[in-house]
Amino acid sequence: MDEKTKRDELVIRIPNFFNWIPEDFKSHMRAARREQLLAVRSLIDAAIERMDEGDKSDRRRGRVDIAVE
Repeated sequence: MDEKTKRDELVIRIPNFFNWIPEDFKSHMRAARREQLLAVRSLIDAAIERMDEGDKSDRRRGRVDIAVE
C-alpha cells in the first residue's frame, strides 16, 4: 500500500461479541425475520390474487354493442 492509500483509509476494530449473544436473543431474531418474510409473502399473494381477479373480470365483460347515431 502506498502512503496516500494508508491516509485515506479508516479502520475500526470491533471485538467479536457474537459469541456473547444469548441463544434466546438469536431465537427471537430468527422468528422476527421469519415473520417479516411471511408478511412480504402475504403482500405478494394479495397482488397475485388481484391480478387474477382482474383477468377474470376482463373475460366476463365480453362483447358490448354500442349504438352509433
